[in-house]
Amino acid sequence: MPCEGAIRRRATVVTGGFDGVARDGPGGSGLLDSPRVYPTQQSAARAGAGEAPQSKREQEVGAPAGGAAHAGERPPFRESTDAAVGEPAGPAVGERPPEASAPGLPVAERQVSAPDRQAAGLLRVAFIGDIVGAPGRRVLQQQLPALRERFTPDVVIANAENVRAGSGITPELYDALRAAGIDAITLGDHCYRDRRVLGILERPEEPIARPANLADGAPGRRVIRVPLPRHPGEGGAARSLFIITVLGRIYFPLPANDPFATVDALLAALPERRPIVIVEAHMEATSEKAALAHHLDGRVAAVLGTHTHVPTADARILRGGTAFITDVGMCGPYDTIIGRDAANVLRHMTTGVHVPYELGEGGEALCGAVLEIDPGSGLARSIERVELRADRRAAPFR
Repeated sequence: MPCEGAIRRRATVVTGGFDGVARDGPGGSGLLDSPRVYPTQQSAARAGAGEAPQSKREQEVGAPAGGAAHAGERPPFRESTDAAVGEPAGPAVGERPPEASAPGLPVAERQVSAPDRQAAGLLRVAFIGDIVGAPGRRVLQQQLPALRERFTPDVVIANAENVRAGSGITPELYDALRAAGIDAITLGDHCYRDRRVLGILERPEEPIARPANLADGAPGRRVIRVPLPRHPGEGGAARSLFIITVLGRIYFPLPANDPFATVDALLAALPERRPIVIVEAHMEATSEKAALAHHLDGRVAAVLGTHTHVPTADARILRGGTAFITDVGMCGPYDTIIGRDAANVLRHMTTGVHVPYELGEGGEALCGAVLEIDPGSGLARSIERVELRADRRAAPFR
């Protein structure tokens, strides 16, 4: 879906206090004390909505998540931020839309207000980058309410592969994040660091999945399915948001299958003709992330990069209507070396002496991206990078 107009992008910095407390549990795992501290009344009212899978294929891609999204009628396509024209239906899976006629790369539209979005029928999704240990959990606890208030997302997704002391996830932390209002949880190369999570990964009703391009025998489902309300523009048919994570193969420590072929096969197997799909590119090389985005342009709503913990300034809509950002950044301490204590990392890099890379602290921020998606086409209307900095004078930091 071409997006040709000149577009305004916002830089977002929000700080604020929060009364919750995050404490570390045994072994440094840590838990969020409050069982339900994040969601607004609107999102809490949506919790528990959704439908059970209807077929074996739906069992493969998963069952309802804890928070259903809200999507209304299909909006008109805006050629610019001030004009509106009609839009043809989006392409079926596997079809590539025609190229944009205007030269140059289109970029992201500004977000519309919540009433305008609901009237237009847009789906808004917030994606939070890698949550890194206790510092990441604390800033998430403090700033997720601000994200919800400012952007009113219908679905919140978070990568939690580093939530356990910087590597892996435990069943207790998974439950705490879900109770806090995270609708879907993705993982990366550290997905199996704590073997206790294997049981959760095998449950079809849990909105969590391992990277899709691991070995065929790897435990866990490959796709997360978040049911959405019925969409009037599709004749009242049930719709879902599908989330797929793939690992890179360039400069990457964990062996993985071809991410391009893996996503192609999964898209072909999805039970909807024009599914709404977000692909997480958990990769080291920027070129590999960009290549995957262009490979999928026009076939998925977004390709969002993770893994490097460094947010990039290239959020944009590609020619075919797919949103892309090389890396959304981390939810963690930025006064560090990608989340680790700088002194230890420097000692190892300057002397060659092995030093454990302990988690660092300071400069905590919640980073990610917010998408607006047209449910009718399954493509993106806007993408905005988000950076919400912690207020270290307020709880749970004090």
